[in-house]
Amino acid sequence: MKHLANYIKILPLTDFDSFDGTTLISKSGNDPDLIISNNNLVFDPKPQSSAAGPFYTEDLRVVTDKLSDDQRKVYSSRRPVVVLLFDDQANPIVWGNEDQKVRVTLTPNTDSDIIDLTRKTTTALF
Repeated sequence: MKHLANYIKILPLTDFDSFDGTTLISKSGNDPDLIISNNNLVFDPKPQSSAAGPFYTEDLRVVTDKLSDDQRKVYSSRRPVVVLLFDDQANPIVWGNEDQKVRVTLTPNTDSDIIDLTRKTTTALF
């Protein structure tokens, strides 16, 4: 179980160009969306097995203030994303790529939004 800083940066996979060691760089030149979490972010991969062998399900739930209308449109439909996580020392960790897609699901609430991020992988991030 890995404790994370209370924020993430997120970018649609289709707009992701590269990672320079500290920042996600987009093809369009837009900055990634900074999402501040109202809950403690804990990354806890769950090992599972299948006929093909072991794999991990990685989930992260971010409860945040209401997103903008533009952000809701971008992240509303299980779209693949690249997420920049930060550990408790503020070191950046890239989560997701073309081969190991992180999917986003947005649940709007009255005064907050819930962003659920999920990835299935054969190699755990931590």
